[in-house]
Amino acid sequence: MIISANTPHIVFDEVQKKVNVPMYSIVEATYEKADKQGLKNHKVYDGA
Repeated sequence: MIISANTPHIVFDEVQKKVNVPMYSIVEATYEKADKQGLKNHKVYDGA
């Protein structure tokens, strides 16, 4: 399961515990990629 928006990630961990399918977080993936690239000051813009 892929949740491809930022706001639903507020409940990502809760949903992940209740479903039997792998879930992929674009928020976590973005942070991981930024860390691998050595970016120190990064934020995922939530559109608000």
